Amino acid sequence: MKKKEITAIRKRLTKEGCTISRVSGCYVSKDKQKMDSFSENLLAMEEEDFFRYLDLAKKVLSGKVGNNILNLPFSDYDKQRSLLALRDSELKEETILDAFYDLIIENYEPEDNFLILLFHDSYDVMSRNTGNELQDESEEVYQYIIAAICPVALSKPSLGVLAEGIRSVERNWLVGNPDTGFIFPNFVDESTDIDSVMYYTRTPKLPRPSLMQEVLGCEAMMTSEEKKVVMEEIIEESSDDETLLVNVHAELARLDEEEQELLTPDLFTEVLEEAGMEKEQAARCTERFSEELAEDLPIVAQSYEAKKVEESMVRKERMALADQLSNLQAATTQKENTVSIFCQGNIDIRMVDGQRCLVLPLQDEEILVNGKPMEDPAAAEDI
Repeated sequence: MKKKEITAIRKRLTKEGCTISRVSGCYVSKDKQKMDSFSENLLAMEEEDFFRYLDLAKKVLSGKVGNNILNLPFSDYDKQRSLLALRDSELKEETILDAFYDLIIENYEPEDNFLILLFHDSYDVMSRNTGNELQDESEEVYQYIIAAICPVALSKPSLGVLAEGIRSVERNWLVGNPDTGFIFPNFVDESTDIDSVMYYTRTPKLPRPSLMQEVLGCEAMMTSEEKKVVMEEIIEESSDDETLLVNVHAELARLDEEEQELLTPDLFTEVLEEAGMEKEQAARCTERFSEELAEDLPIVAQSYEAKKVEESMVRKERMALADQLSNLQAATTQKENTVSIFCQGNIDIRMVDGQRCLVLPLQDEEILVNGKPMEDPAAAEDI
């Protein structure tokens, strides 16, 4: 999925546009014991409950493509067939649901209790004419499931206003926003793609690759955040210059302004050299970059941090001010050592009272030394 398809699905997850036929769930303890399960018609729920479930489904479609959202191709086609069976069951087959819950429970490492949610929906994709305008007839039916794994945490101790006064209130187990999820099949170019999965992670630094591989049967991919960490490690291991990494972020921001989409090895070399790294050193870094990231190139726009770009700009401004101050001090020193005189005739060098001196004839003008007039003894004698 790209931004266009994600927006199209999100627009459906509203009270007016929602056609989700069913939501199923399994509540699991921290020690991976099933505690409860359910399967209901979402549209038949109380309005408040309906919106809470819908909000959780929407979260799986949030964040940046390439960082929070990854498009994963299948590598295990048995897992693909299992997902197709889950979708085609419309979440009504208890045996299929339980098997899928067990697979998630086995491969998900929770920090607390958690809730597995599955939503089933069908989307009539409207056809378009040659002018790319939507028609009234359906081109295909995109049938898909949304999965969301939500942490469940005990609420904090607190006081509440009760009939008998201000008293301690009962603590409850609260369902949080999903930390992981997926949509299958994927929705690519506004059409069903059964050969890939849209994967969601709330925390790009910890995307849970075991779920990608063992639950979905897909190739594990790195998020932009993980790729950024790899790039920074390559740079930091090759140079002790603390300013280099900050300059690299500034150069990446420049590439983004130039609308470069992917960071190729050649562009990575350019960035390093522009940031101040020697050519031979940059070549070694690029070699490692190619080994670790060339098969799934980083997205330029997601490879730098605005904070470090700003830090680089501040440093450059300080350096420019320091240069200006140095030039000003040099100019001031030069001005203070300047002797303003007017002379006529030839300038000569002579020994006077044992000292080597510059001797030159003077006009009847004021003599300035360091901007101040100097008395002329000969002129005083004439008076």
